[in-house]
Amino acid sequence: IYNTNWLGVDTLKVCQGQSVYLSDSNLVRLGYSFEGHVISTNGFLFNRTNPNYIEFNIDSVGYYLVDIFLTCDSHSCIRIQFKILVVPKPNVKIFGSDSFCVGTYIELATTNFLSYYWNTGERTQKISVNIPGIYTLSIVDSNNCTATIQKRVSEYPEIKGKIMSAPNSVPGKCKVYSLSEDSIAQYTYLWLTGEQSDTLVTNQE
Repeated sequence: IYNTNWLGVDTLKVCQGQSVYLSDSNLVRLGYSFEGHVISTNGFLFNRTNPNYIEFNIDSVGYYLVDIFLTCDSHSCIRIQFKILVVPKPNVKIFGSDSFCVGTYIELATTNFLSYYWNTGERTQKISVNIPGIYTLSIVDSNNCTATIQKRVSEYPEIKGKIMSAPNSVPGKCKVYSLSEDSIAQYTYLWLTGEQSDTLVTNQE
């Protein structure tokens, strides 16, 4: 067996979920091809889409050994051996609130990666948004692997209503309350006095 480093490298690096494609175009120039020869792997599948083309499919992270034996005649053969290193797919997440109030904004951010591509056109790790919609983030990590994620952001309805007043049963005091335009909305309240009910009894004018 004649061992050769036909690829020029001993290890090919690929991202998890991607495939490795090999063409024998260089070997054909030397009078060889993949057709009719032995290919062995340690625990993963490959496809021969045509006699001169091989696709290796690996889903799990790790090192994988590939042996290709090109038989020259009945007494000798050429052995090509290399490894495929499968690195983890980036685990990308978008952090931040799902909603914001009218007239405000929220920040959307992710963890550290090599580069960032938001559908807003920004290229930073975090962005500020004040428009409802779907925000898409694509990243590239240190292994040159990519991942994309989306987050939907909504805007809370504007609070509309009036502050009303009415006489109180206690002389010298008046009742102040909030009247919302939305009869089914549920709100919490905080008056300047510290009261947290929907109605405030006061002697102030």
